[in-house]
Amino acid sequence: MLAAWNARELPVTVSGGGTGVVGGRVPRGGAVLATDRLNRVLDLRPVEGGALLRVQAGVSLAEVQRVAAEAGLLYPPDPTETGCLIGGNLATNASGARSLRFGSTRRWVEAVRVALVDGSSGWVRRGDLPLVGASVVCDLFEGRQIALPVPRWRLPATTKCTAGYHSSEGMDLVDLLVGSEGTLCVFLEAELRVLAAPAEILSGLLFFEQEARAFDFVGAARRALQPWALELIGAEALALLREQGTAIPAGARAAIFFEQGIAAAEADRRDDHWEAWLALAERSGAATESWLADSAADDRRFRDLRHAIPATINETLSRRGVRKVSTDTAVPRGRAPELIRRYRRRLDEQGFEYVVFGHAGDDHVHVNILPRDAEQMPRIESVYREMVEIAAEMGGAVAAEHGLGKVKNWALPIQYGPQVIERMEHLRRVFDPALRLGRGTLFPDPADGDPAEPS
Repeated sequence: MLAAWNARELPVTVSGGGTGVVGGRVPRGGAVLATDRLNRVLDLRPVEGGALLRVQAGVSLAEVQRVAAEAGLLYPPDPTETGCLIGGNLATNASGARSLRFGSTRRWVEAVRVALVDGSSGWVRRGDLPLVGASVVCDLFEGRQIALPVPRWRLPATTKCTAGYHSSEGMDLVDLLVGSEGTLCVFLEAELRVLAAPAEILSGLLFFEQEARAFDFVGAARRALQPWALELIGAEALALLREQGTAIPAGARAAIFFEQGIAAAEADRRDDHWEAWLALAERSGAATESWLADSAADDRRFRDLRHAIPATINETLSRRGVRKVSTDTAVPRGRAPELIRRYRRRLDEQGFEYVVFGHAGDDHVHVNILPRDAEQMPRIESVYREMVEIAAEMGGAVAAEHGLGKVKNWALPIQYGPQVIERMEHLRRVFDPALRLGRGTLFPDPADGDPAEPS
């Protein structure tokens, strides 16, 4: 099919589960390649330290997590929307709350089977093609040989970045393809590394009277403990939860959801780990009404509360007939409090309604701006661009986990100068000379008109 479309010079857009928020699956003409029927779990085989799980690209994250859990295993990446498909996770290098401990999807990919725009396909395995030097010559599929320029641009000093193509020392071809947002290849299958599940997960929801104290707790926990997740719930998000009937303590102006997994070998030290968390919570000024998990059900309830925030926002805006404008910026370690203060100041000056929550452990806190009506949108979009520029000025990433897609491709030049973007576009043409795959994604294309809205 790809070969036939390529022969007809048709642009091709890959469509996965439709859970993305940056319009990557919205076509700019041509053909749409849906992957949702590639939905088979193919193999699970033990390896040292866990197992390799082979799945087709249309398998959902929820199914991957279920299969792993039934085998006593854990797939560490945990995007909020578990209905997303693995192919989309690969395309965007998806992450989530537990990326603080486990990193993003890229880290857990051992091999991918991909198709190129000309229809050729095959497996790319971890370590098969290290990207070293200035360029590498490699044989791809069905006899096609390419001279691939090695990515050598500086990424921001953040723990997460999905703006543009990946570049790092020691990377290989798998690292480049994962996170390329459907512009270099189509993902067909993947071998994912899964770990032994923990014996227990410690978690809690700690309430604070001041947001600054919550951020102080995050910094201290990163230094002293081994958290899987440290998630901020800001005052506005707590207000939403109160409106939903959740009994949030009256004086709480911020909360931190924390998690730490305890391996079987550490199970006898469970109480020591709890005491460390409780001592730190007390020193940091957490409220005595804070909640601690007594069971796996409690942990699930706390995670569901955190995940209910964006769902509630989406429902609210759907009733208003407008869409949210959400930051996906991250800044270097320890600078999130400053970033959020600057964001709040600008938004309060404009009188905008907004909600703050997200991955405080990664200095990647989302600010969702909630328009009251369509008339507010031009002003909100203008201020949003200012917010992206503020994050970049602080050495941050303009997109940390959602990618740029077609809605935010305008932000790529804010992250990188014209020379880097030119090198990225040259790399893209090595795989797709006519730029037919994922047209309009990542790189602004004036011929395509105005950016599409998210689906």
